[in-house]
Amino acid sequence: MHCAADLDTSTGNSLASIDTALDRAAERGEVVELYAHRPELTVPLATIEHVLAGARARNLPFVTYADFAAGGGTGPGLALSLDDSGVSYWMDARPLFLRY
Repeated sequence: MHCAADLDTSTGNSLASIDTALDRAAERGEVVELYAHRPELTVPLATIEHVLAGARARNLPFVTYADFAAGGGTGPGLALSLDDSGVSYWMDARPLFLRY
């Protein structure tokens, strides 16, 4: 079973809460799973960049669901799930992802 936290603005997750989750993943050897829907519509790009920069600063590798399926992704790490109904929005955010 996997549980994830929503990054969308409507959930009210603060950057401090996200930082706590990233810290916990690094300290406990866990994978933090986060998801969002549509960049700039439901989640600011600044929030996504905060997550990516925070993972980098904590040396958290990125984990994919393919990693989980293969028995990997046991931590520490970051799994970021993106809603597939907004693929064009995510493609527009590609330059941000390429930086990380």
